[in-house]
Formats: sequence, C-alpha cells, structure tokens
Amino acid sequence: MDFSQFNESDGSEELGFTVHWFLDSFNQTFYKSCRKDFECFVKDHSVEKWMIFSDYALYDKSKKNDVITFSLVPYVLEFDKYSNVLKKLAPNDLKSIRKVNSEFIDFLENAPIFTISVVLDRKRKLHIDEVEYHSKRFEMMIAQLEKWCLTTPEGKEHYLELIKKIKVLLQEVRKKGANLKIFRDIDILSSLAAYILFEITKLTKIETIGWFSDRDSLLSYKASKIKSPIIFDIVHHLYFLFCNSENIDSKNKLVLGVPESNDEGSVWYDPFNRVPDLFAGTLADYDIKNNKCSHEKFIPVIERLFTLSQKNLFFNTKFSPEGYSVSRFDWSAEEEKC
Repeated sequence: MDFSQFNESDGSEELGFTVHWFLDSFNQTFYKSCRKDFECFVKDHSVEKWMIFSDYALYDKSKKNDVITFSLVPYVLEFDKYSNVLKKLAPNDLKSIRKVNSEFIDFLENAPIFTISVVLDRKRKLHIDEVEYHSKRFEMMIAQLEKWCLTTPEGKEHYLELIKKIKVLLQEVRKKGANLKIFRDIDILSSLAAYILFEITKLTKIETIGWFSDRDSLLSYKASKIKSPIIFDIVHHLYFLFCNSENIDSKNKLVLGVPESNDEGSVWYDPFNRVPDLFAGTLADYDIKNNKCSHEKFIPVIERLFTLSQKNLFFNTKFSPEGYSVSRFDWSAEEEKC
C-alpha cells in the first residue's frame, strides 16, 4: 500500500489522522527485502489471535543507538503458561544481568516469535519547523473528530474526550521550549505500531490482535492531564484507517494493553517484554560502525539471534528535513562477533 496517501504533503486539510512520510519509505524497504520472511512466518502460524510486545532504548547517551523493537507472538500457548515459561527463562531485564541465560537464547532460537527492530537516527527531525508540523497534525485530527461527531453521533462521547486530549498536546507543542523529541517519537512509534498490526491483519484471519508496550515516557506523557496514553488513540485510528483503505474489517479486533500507572514493579505482561528488551538493549549497545559492543553478555545474542534473518529484521533510518530513508541491515558472518 502507498502510505504517502496518509500524509499531508498534498495540501489536503481533510486527512484527519496522518503519518509521516518516512512510513512510506519504511513500507517500500519492507516489501523489497523483508516481506517474504514476514509473510511466511505469519502464514506458518495462522492462528486468529496475535500479540505484539514492544520495548525501547531511547535518549540514553551512554548507548550507541536509539532503538524501537517489536516482538510478534502468535497465540499458540495460553497466556499464563507462556508467561510462566518466559519468567523462568528471563526473570530479569537485560540491564540487570551480567550474562544472558543460554536457555533463554535456546528458546528464542526456536520459539515462534518474530522480531522487528528499528534504529532511529540520533539527529532525527520530522520537519524544518516541527512546531508547525505537529500543530497542523493535531489541528487536522481535531477537525476530523469534530466531523465524526456529526456523521457518527453514536461515537460522539468518545470523540469529544479524544478532542480534549489532543488539545492538551496542541497547547503543549506550542509552548516555548516544548519537548519536541516526545512529539516526534510518539509520531514515529504510533506509525510503526499501527503498520505492523495492519500488516499481520492483511495476511491472516484475525479475531484479536493486541499491542502491549513497556512503560515509557512516550506513553506517560502528560499523564496528569490525559487519563490514558494518547499514543493508544492514535494507533487505534491509524490501524482502522489502514485496514479501511484495503476494505479489511478491523472492528473490535484491536486490543491495547495498558501497563499499570505505578512506575515501580513489573507490568502484568512483563515476562513477554523480556524478548524485545533483549533485542533493543543489545542493539542499542552495539557500535555498528566499528563492530563492537561494550559487554560480553551481548555477544551470544548477536551471534545466535541477530543472525536468524528469517525471523528477525533490523532497519536503520535517516531523518532530516531534506529527506528520509530506511534501509535494512543483515548480520553477515563477518559481523557476528563484537
């Protein structure tokens, strides 16, 4: 699908919920070199329930890369049983351990889990004037929701509540010294999450598909003013629009896992997030240019998991006001060791 139809570059004021131009570049790269492995995985596990877990390594200057990772898990085992298996294999997250359990790596080598990791350009900007860019996006969302209040009045209460949330964002982005990195990464993450949910839905019969994110500032932004993460609302609407553009019924299919508001302790699906945590943490540490990592605990992850190209995809992105590009990189035999 041509995702450029969902950006505002054509001057349309009626698009409502939009995506940044980079998603079209991501889609083109995905279809050129990755689609076959992705499609084979989804069709080989053609269950009607899917879960996508995500973790992030962002804004840490001690790391080499900013990373977003999604782990796609077909519902082949009852949730609690699956969770207990992962909890035994990986009771702690990557930053808390000195060695990755070899049995955890054994499991991931063979488990029906497909992982997509995206390295984000450290100097990323979405527009020359990001305040104007985000302001326009939020204004278009509000205009679309106001229109839906009239055309689908049964959803008016929900639309009015969402308008309130977006007006908070609009007010914040226009403030002097606004935290633009939060706005740009909410934009990027919501687009990627909706895209992956949509691509799975295209390939198999879906009864339920869920996105479960680890805690992050992208979810908790302005939590005191916004009851639930605005990123969930954006993902929900983008997923609907993507599916609708190809006449795919998405009604009542998408489930969004909400982590507990308490910043301490584990989230209720934390064992599953050990998988994207392992990939995101390792890739964040890895010095791509010099083929180095800072600790030996990362070596078996790279040698045994990153090299499994049929079930693990890695992308590098470049963002600048002058242009955007997305490329895939493989872990060849020469790159297996740090």
